[in-house]
Amino acid sequence: IVVLCSIFLFPGDNHATYTLVLGSVCMILTTLVFEIIYWRSLAAQLKIIGLLSPHAWIGFALLAGMLLINFGYHNFCVHELGITDTLTSELADSGFSHLGLFILICLIPGVTEEVAFRGLIQHWLHTALKPWRAILLAAGLFMFMHLSVISAPYLFLLGMLLGWTKWKTGSLYPSMVMHIVHNW
Repeated sequence: IVVLCSIFLFPGDNHATYTLVLGSVCMILTTLVFEIIYWRSLAAQLKIIGLLSPHAWIGFALLAGMLLINFGYHNFCVHELGITDTLTSELADSGFSHLGLFILICLIPGVTEEVAFRGLIQHWLHTALKPWRAILLAAGLFMFMHLSVISAPYLFLLGMLLGWTKWKTGSLYPSMVMHIVHNW
């Protein structure tokens, strides 16, 4: 919805920049509303830090492997298939500082998407389904939300990894940190 709205609201050269800012604002507001409404579901997940859990370290090791695969896949798409990444060049020319881009691309999505997909959706699904089914469904929704056909398999695997890490550690913090590192 944000992408479609931004096409009509922000025609011109900085379309991706405005879309990113509008999307970030919408993610923050939506997440805050749901955090307030469903605080009881999130409170227990935020009490446990979980970063020193062996499962968190396994998740980080698997993330490193996934990032290498993603780097190779991205290079293949750019060099062999000729798919260009206009968003990156547009954001580089947008005038945002490195810190501003880090906040918009890494921090905001890393926190808000983890609260939404692992903290609320996966948590609710887990109350009705077996853990792996809850992780599969939350990862599928995570993949669809990104609207990227070319990255869909990778996003699904990333959602599975983040979901598994959240499930095994019982905390949102490891998956948040992993998500932020991934986006960075």
